[in-house]
Parts: sequence; C-alpha cells; structure tokens
Amino acid sequence: MKRNYNTKQRQTVVDFVKKTKGTHFSVDDIYVRIKEAGLSMGKATVYRHINDLEEDAVIKKYSSEFGKSACFEYIEEAGQPIYHFKCATCQNLIHVNCLSLDDVKTHLLEEHGFAIDSSKLFFVGECRDCRENKNK
Repeated sequence: MKRNYNTKQRQTVVDFVKKTKGTHFSVDDIYVRIKEAGLSMGKATVYRHINDLEEDAVIKKYSSEFGKSACFEYIEEAGQPIYHFKCATCQNLIHVNCLSLDDVKTHLLEEHGFAIDSSKLFFVGECRDCRENKNK
C-alpha cells in the first residue's frame, strides 16, 4: 500500500465511492457527479484517485467487455468473493455473494485443479426484471 495524502479532492472521490455501496460505477460517473456538485477536479485527477483506491483495496475494478469502460465497486469487506451476472437484455451488472457458487469454485479447484478468479468471472443471462417485462 502506498502512502496517500487525504486531500480534499481524494476525500471527495472516497465519499462518492462509499455512497455507491452495492452498485457499480465508472470514472465518468464520479467525474459527472463532481461537476454537478460544482466542484473543480480534472478527469485525470479522478483517474489517479481511483487507481490509488484500487491499489489500496478500497475498490475493485471490473472490465466486462473489450472496448467498454471499466467499472468499479466499493469493497466493504476485503476478501469476500463476489460473483457478477450481466443481463444480456438491459446490460446491468449485478453482483451476488452466493455460498453455492463458492462450492462450485471449491469443487473446480479440488476435483479439476482449476482455480477461478471470481473477480474476472461474469455469468451472462437475463435478470429477473427483464424476464418479468417479457412475460407481461
């Protein structure tokens, strides 16, 4: 972990990140919110603070598709595995902490010698809302 000074700009980014608990966000999301609040901060500064927060394990970075912007997630408890589901219809990224998926991960390691990096794993399907909207 590198030493980061708690500047006003860094604290602004940290405050936003903590407010996103349970959702994913992009650097652009932070940048827009900062501008909407009437604060002055360049996009490069936002990127620098996001990189620092990722390095400090405050947030986790996810890259779901080539050419798409990375998204980030606030980590309340480090080391807790979270699995990601991407809805092919609405494109939402949903995170789930599921013990059954942990069992699958353990099985694949013990029985097949394959270690899954759940931070890079995405299940693609259709979310409940999109399925329900189709059935209306």
